Amino acid sequence: MNIYALFPLVATIAYISLIITTISNRPWRRQHELFILFLVPAMGWSLTDFFLRSNFFPHYNLLLFEVILITFAWMAVQFHYFTSSFFAPGRGRWLPFAYVSLAVIIALALLGYIGEGITASGGKIYPEYGNGTIVLAVVLLTLVVRNLYVFGKMLKILDNPVLYNQIVSLMLGISVLAVFALTVFLPWGREYPISHFGNLINAFILSYAVIRHKLVDIRFILRRALAWLSLVVIGGASFGALLSIAHSVFRFELDLVATFVATMVGIFVAIFVYKLRDYLFITVSKAFQGRRYDYRQDLSNFANKIHNVFTLRQQGGELLALITKAVGCKGASLLFLETGSEGFNAQLVEPRGQDNPLSGLKLRGDNPIVAYLGREQTPLTREDLAIRPEFHSLWESEKSEMMSSEIELFVPLISRDRLIGILVLGKRQSGKYSLEDFNLLKDITNQVAVSIEKEYLREQLREREEELSVINR
Repeated sequence: MNIYALFPLVATIAYISLIITTISNRPWRRQHELFILFLVPAMGWSLTDFFLRSNFFPHYNLLLFEVILITFAWMAVQFHYFTSSFFAPGRGRWLPFAYVSLAVIIALALLGYIGEGITASGGKIYPEYGNGTIVLAVVLLTLVVRNLYVFGKMLKILDNPVLYNQIVSLMLGISVLAVFALTVFLPWGREYPISHFGNLINAFILSYAVIRHKLVDIRFILRRALAWLSLVVIGGASFGALLSIAHSVFRFELDLVATFVATMVGIFVAIFVYKLRDYLFITVSKAFQGRRYDYRQDLSNFANKIHNVFTLRQQGGELLALITKAVGCKGASLLFLETGSEGFNAQLVEPRGQDNPLSGLKLRGDNPIVAYLGREQTPLTREDLAIRPEFHSLWESEKSEMMSSEIELFVPLISRDRLIGILVLGKRQSGKYSLEDFNLLKDITNQVAVSIEKEYLREQLREREEELSVINR
């Protein structure tokens, strides 16, 4: 067995763990099933390549090579089946083309037109793919271009940050898989099984950002990765510089002393980099978010200390002011239950004034938006209003009011598992709401809901006492 056989073996072990993780992740959705159907042939592809490059069964090398090509094509088609399940309704998924192409590729492989032979030299295995592999490459690129085209169109119109994050992750995974798969056409691509690393990276991207942690913003991941990469570069450069200085000063050889000195230098550099970590993370975040980073910090501090603010108007007013600055929206409003009814009325708005289109917003008690927020306890986007069947019963006057007010997002305030208020946000000053904005709003509303409910009930009690006082007089 040569050392290059370990590459697909590592990929096989990783796929087994991914399959177990996906199966154990509940509740299941349709994408979980399709993801497993992609992982199974991917694992089979790597396992078969391990047996081929190990040269355990030299008499069956050609058969193993054919199985490798078939399982790779099967994996590519299943991956398209998985990614196309995220297409918007009405977008052609090209599934007949994918599976007919798979049947053609299997036939060509069995007839010997794809995978002409195996050459062994110096303990290494060199697959001879043949001209028929062009058919496999054309099919793969066609499906890749189709996916990227459809997802690119969807990104231009999407307002839902969760789905936006998933699609960006899918596009990144598709690109990684395609680039690494095409390395087999390079001269060194036959000798080294590099394509397995691309498939492995793709599987981890999908399992982390789409399946297991769908609410992790891919831009947040990239930002954190950039910060850690900066730390690694600075740490490595510092280590090398200090080691060179120590070598020139002490004139030591690479023996036990040199190892000890290098270790001490490494520890010092590690402590230095660790102390530098928070500053780098803050700097990178400020570079991406600008002034909104400071507003987000102020908003988090306010949410932690909201119990020190004793009136609902002060709580709500400061909360709305900080939220509009933190997410960069044009306007926001807080709706609470109207006394003596089941409907929600706008009681606080930002910016303040009657010219704010959100100042007169009302939602009746039987409004499907109110029912959804109370039941699902999750934010509702304008896109959800357009595509979910349960919102088709909205009155035309309500739809026109929301359109004129440019409402983009409804965020429920939940206390004791009950809807006590609704945070309504208008359009952003520029761009669309990101998944990071989405998660920030959910975290903040969860933190402040109890305190706001207390002040709301206290204010209602105060008004009732004043009414009783007037009646008594």
